[in-house]
Amino acid sequence: MLHRLTTIDHPLLAPYQNINRKKWNRYPDLFIGEGRFVVERMLESDYEVVSVVLGDQAVEHFRDRIPDSVDVIHMPRSLVSQLVGFEFHSGVIACARRRRLRSLQEHAHIINKDPSTLVVCPFTVLPDNLGSIIRMSSGFGAEAIVVGHRSADPFSRRAVRVSMGNVFQLPVFEPYSISAALQTLRDEFGYCIVAATGGPEARTLPMPRPARRLAIVLGNEADGIAPEWLAKCDLQVSIPMAGSTDSLNVANAAAVLLYQFLRVDSCFSAK
Repeated sequence: MLHRLTTIDHPLLAPYQNINRKKWNRYPDLFIGEGRFVVERMLESDYEVVSVVLGDQAVEHFRDRIPDSVDVIHMPRSLVSQLVGFEFHSGVIACARRRRLRSLQEHAHIINKDPSTLVVCPFTVLPDNLGSIIRMSSGFGAEAIVVGHRSADPFSRRAVRVSMGNVFQLPVFEPYSISAALQTLRDEFGYCIVAATGGPEARTLPMPRPARRLAIVLGNEADGIAPEWLAKCDLQVSIPMAGSTDSLNVANAAAVLLYQFLRVDSCFSAK
């Protein structure tokens, strides 16, 4: 349904009010996507889109892309900027309902694939890093990403934007306990749990893919992988560094590991 509004004081606009100052986290029912490509992918996904706000310059592009069930809000761009709380250039923003995946067992059709690669982020703090990891995990062909409750919200506005909408295509598990999830992956689904760490016990890349089912655990930006999670890992791997550099940004490290295990070494070469 199309709504032409000339004021930001309307109930349909409540999810968008001053979103740059809102602490959007994983507890509300809705999340925000902004920009043409992100909103296009949101509309193409199986997430329930609640509404789309279009500035003047975006109306024509989205005219035939939005289902009749979605509220379409047409406003002058100056009003959109006033609504969201910052100068808004892309001209399109939307909100959709969250879909939480908690239990690995209840979604065995995803986890039980063979071969399979999962990316585990117990404590990735920065939304930009998490969004990049989601984008690369999807691009390199991982089956899913597992995000701890201490991590950034994978459906925060920034993470969704940096992921370029790939968060709508890649299953995102948010278990109550990362330690329990790692134990389940190993004991019930036969995953080899690999820690990305620069510790003394780590094997250095390049190396063959260690198993057909692989869960790659990435560390916190400042402190790496906590002992409680490292204890659940079967293998530690590191990326060789030159000079005085001791590590890469976590998103860059994820890209190297995913390329190594999903592109350089065929999944089918593991015994």
